[in-house]
Amino acid sequence: MEGGGLFSLRNKTLGVKCDGVQPCGRCKKSNAECVFAKLPPKRGPPKQYMENLENRLQRVEKALKSVTAPVRKVFGDTMNEKKSIIPEVSPFNKRCVSYSAPYTSDLQIERFTINEIGQAVYVNDLKSRVDRIPKDYHNDTQSDVSDSPISSATASFFHTPPSIITTYVSSELPIPEHLSSRHIISEVQPLTEVYFDHVHKYVPMIHKPSFLKQMHSTTNPPSRFLLYAMCAVASRWSPDCISSIKNNGAPAGYVYYQRALELLDDFIDSPRVTTIQGLILLVKYQEYLQRTGYFHRSYFYLGMAVRMCFDLGISQSDNDSETKRRTFWVTFMYDLLMSIEQGHTTYFQVQKCKTGFPLVTGEEGPALEELVTNQNIFIQLGKVLSEIYVMSRSITKRQELQGDKRSHEQTIEEQARLFSLHTHLENFLYEVPPTLIYPPTQDTESYPAEKQVIGDPFIGFLHMTYHFSVILLHRTYTSLSPPKTEYNFITYPHRKLCATSASNITTIAETLYEMYPSYTFSYPTRGVQHTIHCLAMASTIHKYEMMHSEDETTRESAKQQYMLTLNIMQQLSNQSPSIEVSNYFNQPTPMVEKRMSAPMYHNFR
Repeated sequence: MEGGGLFSLRNKTLGVKCDGVQPCGRCKKSNAECVFAKLPPKRGPPKQYMENLENRLQRVEKALKSVTAPVRKVFGDTMNEKKSIIPEVSPFNKRCVSYSAPYTSDLQIERFTINEIGQAVYVNDLKSRVDRIPKDYHNDTQSDVSDSPISSATASFFHTPPSIITTYVSSELPIPEHLSSRHIISEVQPLTEVYFDHVHKYVPMIHKPSFLKQMHSTTNPPSRFLLYAMCAVASRWSPDCISSIKNNGAPAGYVYYQRALELLDDFIDSPRVTTIQGLILLVKYQEYLQRTGYFHRSYFYLGMAVRMCFDLGISQSDNDSETKRRTFWVTFMYDLLMSIEQGHTTYFQVQKCKTGFPLVTGEEGPALEELVTNQNIFIQLGKVLSEIYVMSRSITKRQELQGDKRSHEQTIEEQARLFSLHTHLENFLYEVPPTLIYPPTQDTESYPAEKQVIGDPFIGFLHMTYHFSVILLHRTYTSLSPPKTEYNFITYPHRKLCATSASNITTIAETLYEMYPSYTFSYPTRGVQHTIHCLAMASTIHKYEMMHSEDETTRESAKQQYMLTLNIMQQLSNQSPSIEVSNYFNQPTPMVEKRMSAPMYHNFR
């Protein structure tokens, strides 16, 4: 479809892989280069499902052949990402009924919503950004936060007294010239073990066998910058570092974080994979460090890592080392999830990413093999979510210029994309391992959703991201479905799909909070902020159902789901790396104090 050419929806939707001989019907690439190449499915849909799907595809292909204009014309290429030609829109209509959780003001709660492109309203939106889609849903009274050394490196850390700050900042050890020093190796080795126990499963970009060999090598030691970044992140889980926080008030791993920053200038002389890994871990470290400017600072470090990825070409080549493959996909997922929350265009365009999936090497055992398999499932979902995000931005831009009007070609193109992406999401649940499938007895379409069995937190976060993707795809159509055409496209129950997924997000977050320690939310990509982002999306849908459902029982259920979602966010906001987000919930206003005795709809631990 890109560039105006037609593609085979049959190949794309059914997950038919390029075999290196027969090129892909869409991109004419080999299997490794094909955007929608799939891993070998672990299980397939029923035969009856496949036969019905074949009939659908024939109608869609017939419809696509009638589209003569290039896709850029159909979706409106006049809305260039780099040109600010979109007129400002009026502020969000605030006449809606507002429900807020106890201890939280109505104004603060209004920020915990998600707009049409998945951008979180609680993130400050810089008016001068060239790729910004203007959506002024609230009067943003926050000034640009300061990143000066006093405000961000000292004063914002738990309001630490100056005497304590001086103690831990000035007590840093000098960094030796070579990592071959046995003193340094013995110092950091315990933390590297903590890193592989707690961090590696969710950020699997370091090839563990090769790294361990480097740790014992006198001629090829690991990168000092990477090593200190690993120690900074691992300190979050180290008992020794946790006890040191209580003694001097310094954030866990902050000394190693400073050492890595001191080395950064030396390690940006040339792009290196280890420097990309270190920068991603600096982004990861921001997820544990509550301070001002979290969103901008982490996005800044990510931008440096992405630029090195471009310079090294690791997003374009499938012949690179296994370490490069893994590093690229971790960076890709950080870019995708961070960009959606902040409303940025992604650095990486999934259509141009030719890097293959990570593979298990002969040196890695069964445990690492399962880790790589789980990461590949996450990447598959990320590639579909990336396409959904591009579509949501395109539709939103078109609506800014045309309103709800669509040309006939735009309608066909839009519905073809909608069908293709929704089918990919359906197939995603068929291709994941059986342990990730919902229990057979569970009604996955109920509202509110039933409690789910989550044997592994990774599974819970994976499904939470899946439901976020469903809402992002269908939310645009909850109030107005696309016009019908002569090609009889499938009519999806958009509103029901969104409501069901929103309730599943709430239920998953609640179950994870009840079953696992609170620090579990710091594990996934973007840490606890990813769960807050998904919950904000869910609360947006619950609130819509509260106001628009015609059934009193559904409205009451939506109200309870909404209050429960806000309650979970309030609990998690204490762990949010953003002081601003935490303050939305934890700074009561006089308006809130009048309601502090209001009954809770759900006692959440």
